[in-house]
Amino acid sequence: MTKFAVKKSDLSIEGFFAAPAFNLLHGNSDVLNVVTSRLSAYCPIRGADIRIDQETNPIGHANVIFELRPFNGVARISMDRAQIALFSPHSFDIDKISRLSSSFFGAVNEMLAPNSYGHYLVQFSFHATLEHMLPVDHTRQFISTPSQDSDSVIGNSVTYYLGQHDLRLHSSITLDMSGEFSDCVFVRIAMGFDANKISAVELKDAVVEHGNSLLALVDLEADW
Repeated sequence: MTKFAVKKSDLSIEGFFAAPAFNLLHGNSDVLNVVTSRLSAYCPIRGADIRIDQETNPIGHANVIFELRPFNGVARISMDRAQIALFSPHSFDIDKISRLSSSFFGAVNEMLAPNSYGHYLVQFSFHATLEHMLPVDHTRQFISTPSQDSDSVIGNSVTYYLGQHDLRLHSSITLDMSGEFSDCVFVRIAMGFDANKISAVELKDAVVEHGNSLLALVDLEADW
């Protein structure tokens, strides 16, 4: 297994509603106060940190965006989902990220009755430097050598897809050369979970456990 260090990363956690939340943001909804209150324990939200997407009016169908400045990210609520997107999350404590996200999804869920979440989608992408291994050499291990009669070869990535298993709906991992950093490999992980079988609070353990098994498919040893 190859050890690595993350240079740059981004994380998206999405909770897709079981049905469109048409009434979530109507004038009589207290969703802004509830969400702000829940987030404040981990990330203070000022009035200037809340934005309404003007392209999605009327207000009952609007997208609302909360700036998560201490976490270098945003939280979004729209008709079909709630989402937290963080940039360079590898620089933050994973337990704190988990508490922040579960508080946010719990606050939105409180306003959804009788609706709820149908599934969660977690996506994590990062550029990583490898220990004692060049990116091209590591990637080459998983790619077949092109036949001699190939006219041209485009791409040097490998992707593993995994189907439904228990609470997991699907998952995948892609390993590629980094176009942004020549000394890095680029890794993208995606995992879908059945919200009827797992809560937002339980996501962290499931994501870490399955994420580690996905990394093992491309011979990377997690250290988080």
